[in-house]
Amino acid sequence: MKMNLFRKIAVLGLALLFVLPGLPAGAETPNESDRSREIAAVMDYLLGDGYFVSESVTRAEFTGALMHAFALHVDGYTSAFSDVKEETPYAAEISAALAAGLVSPAEQFEPLQPLEYEHAVKMVVHALGYEALAAEYGGYPQGYIKAARNLDLLDRVPREDGGMSTDSARTLIYNLLTSTIRCTGVSKDEDGDYFRFEKTDINYLESLHNLRQTEGIVTATQYNSYRPGAALMSQPCIEIDGISYQSAQSDPALLGSNVRMYYNVNTKRAEVVVPFRNREIEVDLRDVSRLDLNTLQYNDPVSGRGKTYQTGGSIIIYNGRAVDTLDFESV
Repeated sequence: MKMNLFRKIAVLGLALLFVLPGLPAGAETPNESDRSREIAAVMDYLLGDGYFVSESVTRAEFTGALMHAFALHVDGYTSAFSDVKEETPYAAEISAALAAGLVSPAEQFEPLQPLEYEHAVKMVVHALGYEALAAEYGGYPQGYIKAARNLDLLDRVPREDGGMSTDSARTLIYNLLTSTIRCTGVSKDEDGDYFRFEKTDINYLESLHNLRQTEGIVTATQYNSYRPGAALMSQPCIEIDGISYQSAQSDPALLGSNVRMYYNVNTKRAEVVVPFRNREIEVDLRDVSRLDLNTLQYNDPVSGRGKTYQTGGSIIIYNGRAVDTLDFESV
């Protein structure tokens, strides 16, 4: 290997847990913007058009979104509130929510009013069937908020002035669907009763919609691959960390991208693919002192100091092609 050649190694990977030189803080994977895009993509897949299209959310819209996202039965419209007519947006969903106990009987529902934080939290706790838990914690509203927090439903769902934002409303429903914490009962000890919580293996996104999440690096699409000489795929597919899935999202530009993917567990079809900006570092091979399955060590020519990075789960690109082995001597 001639040392006067300019040789580079680009290390791409989820295991590099830092903001790399030359990249803004927004390159962290995933950041809040990435998570918002991911949640929006999942909600768009589940709900289709007609939901969360503006910056604010009404009580009616959230009710409709929750009923469909949680796969609750919706029949036709029945008169239940004096201000909910058949032509009111999401009228059938509001009627079904009342029948299912997600909303309380009242003279009016105020369907077009902004969605309040407390109202939304109460609805998702009722959807899970934990109203007794909320009552034990003190009832509406603080008992429901405490129950929701213990069930891990309020991550990235802040209180907001003037009603919940679209992003918060989407996130609350997403948290409901992906929560794996369940209240399994009440136990007694010398201090009285206490509620038991346990983690489950399957969340509601999988049990209701057959969607399972995975993440990794796109190692091949229908049109290209990191493996030298690999045959092109005959069907629209995407390969993540060497595992192939059917996918309409087979854009060759995805190659090498970190992605979060939601796939159908029955068909192994990728339904939602969300790429994140890669963290990348380029080093001159002459500066590398160690490269193996877990570690990259090199001398930074700018600072003059040695640096060490963890490379587990990374793809190593050498001269524009993937290196099958991470053994330093082989490259």
